[in-house]
Amino acid sequence: PATHAYARADLKSPDLIGLSFGSLVTVTETTKDFAETPQGYIFARHLAPVDQRHDDPAEVAKLFLGTPYLWGGNSRWGIDCSGLVQAAFLACGIPCAGDSDLQEQTLGEAVSGDYQRNDVLFWKGHVALVVDPETMLHATANTMSVTFETIASAIARIEAGGDGPVTAHRRVTATAG
Repeated sequence: PATHAYARADLKSPDLIGLSFGSLVTVTETTKDFAETPQGYIFARHLAPVDQRHDDPAEVAKLFLGTPYLWGGNSRWGIDCSGLVQAAFLACGIPCAGDSDLQEQTLGEAVSGDYQRNDVLFWKGHVALVVDPETMLHATANTMSVTFETIASAIARIEAGGDGPVTAHRRVTATAG
């Protein structure tokens, strides 16, 4: 979910910058274990070609488990609910807006009934990604982190907290491959 760029191709050299999942860098040269970039030397196995796509948004979102909740955040150092969903879908080559209200309007198709992996659930000002028929993954102020939560308890907790019921259940079927 994150890596460092070092001053030299040596893990013991000074860290120049932290880079979160999805950061774009230009590789100018490679050594045995490191790629040289304008930001510094990055461990080569932490990089992937820009056109390489993942095929499972929920699996991508799991990379952020434990990341602190940060309203407006979209990195390993802090992420909010819509940033998490956006990172997961963009990594799979699926266009995704950065705000939950826009995601609710444009992501996938409205469905009802059973929950399936990679379905997206919306509340007023909140979004979560379905991992399996009983579990969702989201960045939540409830725990101030990215966490798993049972769908039934999240629905009850959010409604009891005054933020209302689920406003949309959407299914995204397009994948990048």
